[in-house]
Amino acid sequence: GTAVTLRRFGELRRAGATLGVALVLAGLWVGILLYVADLVVMNTRPEANALAQALAAAAPLGAAASWYVLFTSVALVLAGLVATVLRMVRQTMELDRQRQALEDSESVLRSVFENVPVGLLIKDENHVVERPNRTYTDWYGFDAETMVGRRSDQIEDFQGPDEAAFMNEQESHVLTTGNRLSRQVERTFADGERRILDITKFPIHDPAGNIIKVGSVSVDLTEQVRAQRKLAESEARFRDFAEVASDWLWEMDADLRFSYFSRRTSDVTGLDPSIHLGMRRTDATAEDTSQAKWRRHQEDLENRRPFRDFEYQFKDGRGNPRSARISGKPLFTEDG
Repeated sequence: GTAVTLRRFGELRRAGATLGVALVLAGLWVGILLYVADLVVMNTRPEANALAQALAAAAPLGAAASWYVLFTSVALVLAGLVATVLRMVRQTMELDRQRQALEDSESVLRSVFENVPVGLLIKDENHVVERPNRTYTDWYGFDAETMVGRRSDQIEDFQGPDEAAFMNEQESHVLTTGNRLSRQVERTFADGERRILDITKFPIHDPAGNIIKVGSVSVDLTEQVRAQRKLAESEARFRDFAEVASDWLWEMDADLRFSYFSRRTSDVTGLDPSIHLGMRRTDATAEDTSQAKWRRHQEDLENRRPFRDFEYQFKDGRGNPRSARISGKPLFTEDG
């Protein structure tokens, strides 16, 4: 037992059982030594030598001492057992606490997984569905039992062979390289509506760092994409209207530098508008910009104030003097 204890000392120390085991071993060794001493006394003949006579003379005292030593041995063993049991009880209580904390953490993670407003899907290395979240199954009108244990192309009315083959190819790439892959697709949901999704596939690792599964996050971008398209269409209509309703249209950026000219600019002025991109208005005139009207105009621009009918002189593409009357209004982002 002592040899085993010495070999397993590191494990005992990590388990916190060193003291208890040491007390038990100490008690056992005391008992063994007492037993050996009693055998020596009983087997020694008083007439053999002086040492034997001394032992025989001290036999009554030795018998009393034996009881004390025996009591000490038993006490050490019991103390060691008690210490070991107490340590086991503390470890059991700590394991219960850790188990409860783990269950609470898993419950929170499960709740987040099921209720986030994005589609989540986990597949194994063979492209077999292991776990979809509630959002994903609600989107496509399937229950989890219908999907789990099957590949995408084995789920009826879910994905065609070509789409499933392309997705499996992407998942194989993720499993092999560990890189994430994203793409934007259109899918038909259970309500029959076509939705625009951004799908990102990512690797899932085991504790040793090996890739064992593929995760998928699907974000519904339909409303965002539709809003962007409507904004682009609105801007196009506005520019078309501006082309007809005015001589030319111009824009400045936040630094008050020209960033856009409409197509009619060159027709009206005879100038290539691209040469003025990145320039300020004061750079595009031959007038003295220290005049009062230019100072007021510059203050309007710098303070982001609308202005109307500002007149100034410039030279057209042939070098002829021309007059322009312009109006402008600042445009602000949502945060001002």
